[in-house]
Amino acid sequence: TCTSTATIEVAGKENPNVSLTTAPDICEGSKVTITSDASSVADYYLWPDATENAMTVWTESSEQTVGAHTYEVTAIKRYVAGGKVLNCTQVTTLPITIHSNPQLTIDGPAFVCLDEDAVITVTETSGMVLDDADYVWSTGETGTSITVHSSSESATYTVTVTNSHEEPKSCSTSKSFTLNGKDKPSFEIEGALSYCEGEQASLSIAGGNNLKSVVWKDQDNTIL
Repeated sequence: TCTSTATIEVAGKENPNVSLTTAPDICEGSKVTITSDASSVADYYLWPDATENAMTVWTESSEQTVGAHTYEVTAIKRYVAGGKVLNCTQVTTLPITIHSNPQLTIDGPAFVCLDEDAVITVTETSGMVLDDADYVWSTGETGTSITVHSSSESATYTVTVTNSHEEPKSCSTSKSFTLNGKDKPSFEIEGALSYCEGEQASLSIAGGNNLKSVVWKDQDNTIL
């Protein structure tokens, strides 16, 4: 029997040792960001969107839908020996939940006369259970509506609504409403201040520009 012996040295290579962090709960409209800790040991990362690079921070390019999602990141430690490339990997799975924002409509008068009051109301339309304290207006008031006094030609009011009952992540939405104030008509009434019994008095309006309509009433509030 003829025999030969050959010897080969096999060196074991270490896998990557990485620690990845992300916010496990985010609000609708936010983008997922995953960060590799500074102590991590890896040459490359294969990110959830299939891009491979040495960056230690990855941010999703588009927004995801509301609900539970799973993100997988592969860390790669690359070795070259004898003209061959060896990739040692570590796979990390990250669960992330995207929570709903309140859905709002806001309503009020298109305009109001100066020095008069107007009511602005906000409605949450997705069916969330909210408290009055979850509605915070730019005036400092809380609740689903506010009464404001028109003292300028234009004023904007903003309400921020927070779903405080959603755990572990409370999400907020803001909505604004612009109230336009209009000048009241300015005019004078001219005519005889007195007249004899059986006679008629003629009254007219002076100085009233761009009046849309005029309604005359007597002392009994009866329309003439």
